[in-house]
Amino acid sequence: MLDEHPDIELGTSRIRVANFAGAAFALQMFAYGKTGDFAKFTAIRQDVILIAEIVEASGTRFAAPTQLTYLSSDTGIDAEKSNDIVRRVSELRAGDTFRFPGEARAGTK
Repeated sequence: MLDEHPDIELGTSRIRVANFAGAAFALQMFAYGKTGDFAKFTAIRQDVILIAEIVEASGTRFAAPTQLTYLSSDTGIDAEKSNDIVRRVSELRAGDTFRFPGEARAGTK
């Protein structure tokens, strides 16, 4: 459609996957319109944005934007439990039992 559009500069159009966010691909469409007139430019842009009609005619559709909201009554870890965890990890690390990946053992190179 872009290559055949009479108001799009031939050879300037492209569509790329710009990002993958969540469960959706973000597409980036680029083309030069053959006008310096803003009103005509907005008409060309609208025409090009209606690429959705071509997508739907091919038997598929663009996904509608969605938003997920999780509701929870979880209050998190209480302060005493959190302090116990920090203390236990410190004890394990001091005893050379617990190391982060890539962390050298004491006395080794």
